[in-house]
Amino acid sequence: EELSSIHDLYRRAIAAADAVPYQQEYATDSFVFMGESIEQITGYSATEMTPKLLDEISLETIMRGETEGLSEEEAIRRTRLGEFHQWRCDSRILTRSGEERWIADASVEIYDEQGIPSGSIGIMMDITDRKQVEMELQESNNRLAEALRELQHTQQQLIQQERLRAVGTMASGIAHDFNNMLAPILGLQSYFFYAQNISLARKK
Repeated sequence: EELSSIHDLYRRAIAAADAVPYQQEYATDSFVFMGESIEQITGYSATEMTPKLLDEISLETIMRGETEGLSEEEAIRRTRLGEFHQWRCDSRILTRSGEERWIADASVEIYDEQGIPSGSIGIMMDITDRKQVEMELQESNNRLAEALRELQHTQQQLIQQERLRAVGTMASGIAHDFNNMLAPILGLQSYFFYAQNISLARKK
């Protein structure tokens, strides 16, 4: 009776934190117990909810913690072999009403007398609002990254234009200086040409 009272207290404390407590048994592939508030998240009652149903309504699962980067199937296989002692994942689910929601699932393994995982005990939480904020933040980051790339491209174009303008200015200055240097030569050449014509005219 005392143990049952403690379990009830823990369940109510978890429920007060907007979480759904559960215990899963691997041999029967069933939930020994499931918090009543699972219906608020999925639309399915605690008595309806089974591991198979939860798997059917899961559209996407992202592993966290020790199993991060693994597929859900590989994470399950290696956890059942006793390689991992904790389970954490975020799952996108389709509720009974057709709404998509995100839930976070965190649990620890329960072992039998031989040290083999026989089940797990954990909690589920609705993290739809948090995921929405994360996705909006990611979209903002993507837009900022794209704007930065465009800015860098524009900057490179401006730098190239400035370089071409500088080359043009330098070329114009060189041409001007070159013309100044040629002016006396051209003037002297004109003088000699004029003097030669005068000389020829006098001889005629």
